[in-house]
Amino acid sequence: GLGLGLVRRMVEMHGGTVTVESESDEGATFTCHFPDCRVDSPLEASKPSLPSLHVPAPSATEGQRTILVVDSDPLNRRLAANALKTKNYRVLEAIGCSPALDILRVQHVDLALVALEMDGADGYALAREVLNEPAARTVSLVAMAGAETADPAVIQESGFDGLIAAPVQINRLPHQVRLYLERKEHVA
Repeated sequence: GLGLGLVRRMVEMHGGTVTVESESDEGATFTCHFPDCRVDSPLEASKPSLPSLHVPAPSATEGQRTILVVDSDPLNRRLAANALKTKNYRVLEAIGCSPALDILRVQHVDLALVALEMDGADGYALAREVLNEPAARTVSLVAMAGAETADPAVIQESGFDGLIAAPVQINRLPHQVRLYLERKEHVA
């Protein structure tokens, strides 16, 4: 029906595919596949792991802007990364504050999208750390949080340049990022 057509279009917008397996009188199984998207199973997620950079850093091409996506949810990171890559952004990913700081110390990043609420982490803590990190002072920080729970004054006082309200509208994310980058260029 109409719903399946919409699902297919949305999945394909993210570079994925939808397949179907069907048997007479048994029903159908629809599978959505997103390339480069791996969500750990509950058994794997319960295993302790050390923080890591998570994704090898691709090299930037001439004029390409680098965006760091910081979120403990792997699906949120991958959806944001896929949307940004469609507009030729170089995307780096981090699972929390410590890995994000590691990236910011060694990579040039133009803008960091930071989830304020992460498993075992706090986006506000990352903002405070960035303010004290000489190598990261030029990065624009944009918070991602529910508009009803995020206080704009607290976000600004914490060092963020703005807020993208969650749930993030993936089709609008590249445009919102571009606006923050342009705002940064006008201030500089």
